[in-house]
Amino acid sequence: MSNVKDRVRQRRQQGNGGGEQAPARRSELDVKVDKARHMFGRMQDEFAAALPKHVGIDRFMRMAVTCMRKNPALLDCDPPSVLAALLEAA
Repeated sequence: MSNVKDRVRQRRQQGNGGGEQAPARRSELDVKVDKARHMFGRMQDEFAAALPKHVGIDRFMRMAVTCMRKNPALLDCDPPSVLAALLEAA
């Protein structure tokens, strides 16, 4: 079995004439998710205080971001209402 990294690198080079790889453009969804992640991070201490002891803050934050990715319409909601809902869920 050949080295997977070498095969991926080779395919990338073939895709743009063998030159340097073009910088990847971030999707609108990725930008919105990053903004939400930053917003959640500012509330991390409040979430941690509300969570039960058996649920870690890292897990809770990952689940919140995953919910945003699964249902992108949530990213268009009013930010304070999203934060309030997450705090209540915690």
